[in-house]
Amino acid sequence: MVNEKDQTIAALVFRIDPDKYLYPLIQFWPVPSKTSETVLIRKENDSLVFLNDLRYLPHAALKLKMPLTQTERPSVQAALGYKGMWEGKDYRNADVLAYLSSVPGTNWLMVTKIDKSEVNKDLYRETTFIIIGFCFIILAIVAALISLYSHRQRNLYMELWKATEELSNTLHSIGDAVISTDKHGKVLYMNTVAE
Repeated sequence: MVNEKDQTIAALVFRIDPDKYLYPLIQFWPVPSKTSETVLIRKENDSLVFLNDLRYLPHAALKLKMPLTQTERPSVQAALGYKGMWEGKDYRNADVLAYLSSVPGTNWLMVTKIDKSEVNKDLYRETTFIIIGFCFIILAIVAALISLYSHRQRNLYMELWKATEELSNTLHSIGDAVISTDKHGKVLYMNTVAE
């Protein structure tokens, strides 16, 4: 606050505990996750400093630094100006998928990451369910085709048997002599009149 002579006569200081208000907000993850984490970083000369406590390194805020020469690290890539998705190793040397962005109006950067093994685990589980479902569908189709073929064959044999029975009954009841032979002249069938 200033008076009419442009002299400062008062100042108002707001103190916010980041452990209560900021860090829980950035650590919120929309789905349950064992490895997800959001970190705030700031570039300082030839290294970067982590501004918040880390999931796997408590009390690392403002103490943990990383040299900018470790370019496989998503946080280093964020400090070098990259924005968007990045695949690399985090401060634990774990393979991670990360999204890198800046915090508007500050010189802070935000890295949101999750272990690749956790992402792949869900992917493998879903892929397994899809493959098993696909196999069941194929087995059901094969079983239906086998059932249809078996039913068709049974009907054909039944029709053939009925036709043979009708022919046999007709040949037995006909009043004329009926003799059938093979191509060599051997008698195969002879009705009672022919006998």
